[in-house]
Amino acid sequence: PIARDVMMRALYGAAPPLIAYPPGDRERIRLEREPPAAEQPRERDLKADEIATLWPAFASLGKPFGPYMQILLILGQRRNEVASMRWQDIDLERGEWTLPRELTKAKRTHIIPLPQMAVDILKTIQPVSYRPSAGRPSTVSDFVFTTTGETPISGFGRVKARIDKAAAEARKQEERETVAPWCLHDLRRTAATRMAELGVPVEHIGRVLNHAPRGITATVYDKHTYIPEKRRALDVWADYLKSIVAPEDGGNVVKLRG
Repeated sequence: PIARDVMMRALYGAAPPLIAYPPGDRERIRLEREPPAAEQPRERDLKADEIATLWPAFASLGKPFGPYMQILLILGQRRNEVASMRWQDIDLERGEWTLPRELTKAKRTHIIPLPQMAVDILKTIQPVSYRPSAGRPSTVSDFVFTTTGETPISGFGRVKARIDKAAAEARKQEERETVAPWCLHDLRRTAATRMAELGVPVEHIGRVLNHAPRGITATVYDKHTYIPEKRRALDVWADYLKSIVAPEDGGNVVKLRG
């Protein structure tokens, strides 16, 4: 194929037409001339006015998807980890959610302090009872967010479409442009970005997100749980979020000092 390529270039004075090649060679040449673009990290985070539009759109979904979306934004955790939240792992009195290592992407036990805003939402959810199979007694589901009882919620694409439709209708009534395209992972990025803007140290944000610590000190010697720091970070973010979505309730924005 290389010799043929040289000959064809000599005949045509430029790259030969792709039709001169068998299908396999045509694909090879296309890939050589059009290398795949490097994957770019997403940079989307939601601004205050977008959050103000999306929050009631979340609520319009009803249970379990409405509370799920709100908790996803408040806690900034991974989509599937929040979807798989289990009653046995949350302590509403202590205000903590413990993710066992086997259920985390990072394979590390992760304790997430629950701001009061999250606790109040979770208290509105009633455990789902279901019958595993015909003839067997009903049982209470392990999952906080479920429609079947047996499995956690799924179908996020359809849920996202419903949110976008509700948000578009709200913006239309307000005679404003609709919310720019976004994805569920942008909620996690939004929480992290706003925490940074509110003065939360980057290291504490990483602990909230359960990112891997770096360096020999952090990975081997530092055994601090960072629960107080994570709680403070999430409380600051929740206060800011509340000031956007429920200003009448007196949400106060508090900046941490570096």
